[in-house]
Amino acid sequence: MVKKLLRQNLLNLTLLIAIIAVSIWYWVQYSNEKTVPSLAKGVTVTELTISYSENKLQFLKKEDWLLTHPFSARADQAKLRELANYLESTIIDTIGSVANLNLSTYALNQPTVTLILNNHSIAFGNQNPVTQQRYVRYQDLVYLIENYRFSLISKNPYDLLDKNLIPTQQTIMSIEVQSTKNFSSNFTITKEKLGADYVITGREDKQLTAKDINSWIDAVSFISADSVAPRQITKQTPIKPSVTITITLANGTTQKYDSFVNDQLIREDIAAGVVYFLNPTDYQRLLTPPSHAGTTGS
Repeated sequence: MVKKLLRQNLLNLTLLIAIIAVSIWYWVQYSNEKTVPSLAKGVTVTELTISYSENKLQFLKKEDWLLTHPFSARADQAKLRELANYLESTIIDTIGSVANLNLSTYALNQPTVTLILNNHSIAFGNQNPVTQQRYVRYQDLVYLIENYRFSLISKNPYDLLDKNLIPTQQTIMSIEVQSTKNFSSNFTITKEKLGADYVITGREDKQLTAKDINSWIDAVSFISADSVAPRQITKQTPIKPSVTITITLANGTTQKYDSFVNDQLIREDIAAGVVYFLNPTDYQRLLTPPSHAGTTGS
């Protein structure tokens, strides 16, 4: 009886070991199938350069991504995050060693653009005419990789600037709307210090609550530019509107909207030499003071 039990236990143990071994084999096979090859993994990018033969754009990651050359301005955070992840691009095929290939076949003998991520350099060639994926040179090899990020690369710095006019995590301390024609439409919203409530002056509305003002401020915090352009264009047709809007942020910077170009209200960043064309819907939102129940106007 004892021997029978021992034989049965030994059989059960053998079956258990076999099941574990098969499970491990399947897990390894499944893991290998799910491993996606990429140019490099685990690189934390803090410096990014887009280099063309005639010019280059340079970006630096501090708290946020900033354009540092050819001028200084806040970059489009989503686009820069995507470009910084270029080393994670999926490898579709490894074409071969640079030493054994005719690079002109892939337009990599004189690449039109090179992306430098820290000290990792990716040179871009042409597209595969069938798959529309792109040939790149990385280190000493030529690869065919996915192509969806390539459209983000631009030689025009204005394409890569942040169009959000209120920087992320910046608190609005005051907004002043002043009209030279209709003084009854003037109003000012201020916050004495961080953590304090907003106070509105120049508008009589006994139903207006702190929640209404906060809702309006929240909406204004997401105002954006339709486009960004060099400041030189404002020298052609600057028009002073009847309304001036001044926004002061917690970091002490002031944004002033007091000129029109081509019928759009603009904000000039004189230091960067950049003009932000305000979205018309956001312009109307700024002109319309907060009202009860948190409506913001449009």
